[in-house]
Amino acid sequence: MPGRGGGGFGRGGRRGLGGGFARGPGGECICPNCGYQELHQLGVPCNSRKCPKCGAPMTRG
Repeated sequence: MPGRGGGGFGRGGRRGLGGGFARGPGGECICPNCGYQELHQLGVPCNSRKCPKCGAPMTRG
């Protein structure tokens, strides 16, 4: 039953996403306007930060 095997693989995929989440707090904030990047600070959403170069709201990279 290949469909059921795929379900088990999906669970493994979730673990992979968990690994991505673990990487998340150490990610980067990126300015969509000029491309400036800086390290994401834990507890501070990127979209609440302004780009120091052009003043645009930052996004999560």
